[in-house]
Amino acid sequence: MIRRIPMIRRIPAMAAHRSEGLLLAVAVGVVALTFGVLAVAAGLTLAQVAVMSALVFTGASQFAAVSVTAGDGSGYAAFASAMLLAARNSLYGPVVARLLPRSIPGKVAASQFVIDETTAVASAQADAGRARDAFWWTALWLWVLWNLGSVLGALLGSVIGDPSTWGLDAAFPAGFVALLVPHVRRMPGRVAAIAGAAIALVAIPITPGGVPLLLAAVGVVPGWLTLAKLRRATTGEQPTPEQTTGERSTVGQATGERSTVGQATGERSTVGQATGERSTVGQATGECSTAGQATLQHSTGQQQRPEPPTREPPTREHR
Repeated sequence: MIRRIPMIRRIPAMAAHRSEGLLLAVAVGVVALTFGVLAVAAGLTLAQVAVMSALVFTGASQFAAVSVTAGDGSGYAAFASAMLLAARNSLYGPVVARLLPRSIPGKVAASQFVIDETTAVASAQADAGRARDAFWWTALWLWVLWNLGSVLGALLGSVIGDPSTWGLDAAFPAGFVALLVPHVRRMPGRVAAIAGAAIALVAIPITPGGVPLLLAAVGVVPGWLTLAKLRRATTGEQPTPEQTTGERSTVGQATGERSTVGQATGERSTVGQATGERSTVGQATGECSTAGQATLQHSTGQQQRPEPPTREPPTREHR
């Protein structure tokens, strides 16, 4: 007798948004290997690399701090550079606020995971339930693989020695170029990039390490002015919403006046018709009253005929 082998239940496929977060985290984990190697080469210990990746948990800021440290910059400059790049994460807060816990301690804990990747994956979902699930699963994948990659990179860095031998020292500039590309597609971004690069080139020979990176942020000002100029030019060519609304309201007023005049004319004609009908009724009523008077007089004439005089009986004297 052949026994039936029980069917093995299929493992349910991972949801699409979770798999997207996992693939993104794997790519970020590879970048974390490079960070660990560069951090050790800059003089950080394995413990410092592990603590930084666990608590800071934002690649651009960590690369900036390590770069300033490797260039013999001060701790203040390294911290300021890291904070300058981490400031962009504050813009993601309003985007994912509806996905975070409502309590203040919950929001504080969840803010650790509000970064580029979690915000991007969560914002791509169609409904709030999927967005919340994508946010937390992507945060989980990223935190685990980023810390694992950083530790492995630190261990690898102590073995391979100088990262420039393997070309890993170019990973940090290449990462910033990748972040810069989407912003230079328009004129304001190009102006800001050129101005920032010019400021950094001028500041490198005369300022300590890390300071040129901070001064380059001033390049945002001409970029912002260019953007404002383009907006004013566009506004001058096309009518503003206020003007369009004013024209529509003027047309609406004219139409309303015409309809009011039409209503008034209609009312007058209606009054005229009513007056005509009343006069006609009055004439008919007058004719009826005239006929009634004639009928009344006729009937009165019949009823009020003079009675013949009555003769008194003769008295005895006359007899």
